[in-house]
Amino acid sequence: MHRTLIRLYVAAGRPGAALRQYQVCASVLRRELGLKPDAETRQLYRQLLARRSTLQPDASAIGGEGNSAATVLVVDQEPVARELTQGFFAGAGYEVTAVGNGADALLRATEGAFDLIVADLAVPTLDGLALLEVLRRNGITTPVIVLTGQPDHALEVRSLELGAADFLRMPVQKDVLLLRARNALARKGRAVGFQ
Repeated sequence: MHRTLIRLYVAAGRPGAALRQYQVCASVLRRELGLKPDAETRQLYRQLLARRSTLQPDASAIGGEGNSAATVLVVDQEPVARELTQGFFAGAGYEVTAVGNGADALLRATEGAFDLIVADLAVPTLDGLALLEVLRRNGITTPVIVLTGQPDHALEVRSLELGAADFLRMPVQKDVLLLRARNALARKGRAVGFQ
């Protein structure tokens, strides 16, 4: 069933949705049965990743012709902050996935293709700095915007040294966060036209 949905998303010109469907499949199988997707589904996923740049943009384009909904991974342990950040991006037309710890973020980032990661520094399992280090060490170049409620200037310096696309102190204003996200995506070369 999941493989069929993935193929239907590809046929509909929605590669981002196809990749997310694979992530859903893998997550459900792992959580419910302790299994990985079968060989045919994994092969379809690898083919999709290899062809992603040549596929048509998602049909859910927002903000102008040719722009597909950018995908954002939000990483925050605090449920209220996570929901708020997720709501900022979803309300602006982004496709958002949210997790509560660094290990889940790393798993999602390596399994799927996100255009942007927005991560709080203070998350369990793998904090924001460690997440940045592991992503870079594994060649994952997805831009990361780091958020923190801590006033420590050294954290900002260290985050930027590790390759963070931006660094913001909380509480973050919606307009500022969305503008910084747009800028990070533009530097990556990801065309966006969200408001």
